[in-house]
Amino acid sequence: NPNQPEEVLRELERCFGELGMRGLKLHSDMHRYPFNGPNYVPALEFAHQNGLPVLVHGVGSAEALAAVAERYANANFIVAHMGGWDGLREEPVLEVVATRPNVYGDIASSYGYYRSFERLVERVGAEKIIWGSDSPLHEPRAELGRVLFSLCAEEELRLIPVSYTHLTLPTNREV
Repeated sequence: NPNQPEEVLRELERCFGELGMRGLKLHSDMHRYPFNGPNYVPALEFAHQNGLPVLVHGVGSAEALAAVAERYANANFIVAHMGGWDGLREEPVLEVVATRPNVYGDIASSYGYYRSFERLVERVGAEKIIWGSDSPLHEPRAELGRVLFSLCAEEELRLIPVSYTHLTLPTNREV
């Protein structure tokens, strides 16, 4: 929680050292704190030093995401809910996902527009997409169905992890 900066390092050490946590989730929208704000620096540095995946819910802007991803290049950033993109409107964050080697997108979403998943694969590349689910809030089979029954080539679909039982998070460390 960036609104409690004095507790961040202690909590990271507890969660990773004692509880076996394997990645971070930064929810800047919920915390009402900018993704590139200084109170996130300790968590971002921790992720960078340990080669961790960082799921980000709310990046503010494509520029903020690109700058953070460049500064903390040993961390892998996963933009949450890219599956909610309609496939039609301009979305600058997609360019960052497509071009930055340490930025990915998950496709968790409560809705999906007709053929938007196929357009997402075309725009950022299947290798930059991670299947995600908002389960138990939303039914994961529907979210998985958008992938499995899409018109994407089988070779593309094989690049997207589709089950938490074999999900490989992009990480730069042995787990």
